[in-house]
Amino acid sequence: MHTYYRRTTLLLPGLGTRLTLDRDLLWTPAPADQPADHPADVRGPLRLSRRLVVETKSAGHPTAADRWLWRRGIRPVAVSKYCAGQALLHPDLPHHRWHRTLHRDLPVVLAAPIDPLTPAGHPADLEHQGARP
Repeated sequence: MHTYYRRTTLLLPGLGTRLTLDRDLLWTPAPADQPADHPADVRGPLRLSRRLVVETKSAGHPTAADRWLWRRGIRPVAVSKYCAGQALLHPDLPHHRWHRTLHRDLPVVLAAPIDPLTPAGHPADLEHQGARP
């Protein structure tokens, strides 16, 4: 599997926090993920629709950024982009832990196929988080 997204990082040194904002999240199955005898076992590519993945990072206590998000009704959700991508691309895998998050918080749509090895399929500002075993 390959995971692509655009990341913006905000550093708030006076508040002792850092935020990452990931947008345009795209999961694509690696060619090795597509078994020749069962091509329907793997879906994709899939794109996260109209969502940002916001991560606040601090020394372990709620930050001003956390409180700002909470006041706007945005609550924390435990998510791993890698595990979510695997569960979404491989519907045959067990994903009980991710069921609620996948169906409530991660609306995905089928994306147009891309070739991540070509410049057209891998824009310079799109981070590529390589295939993981």
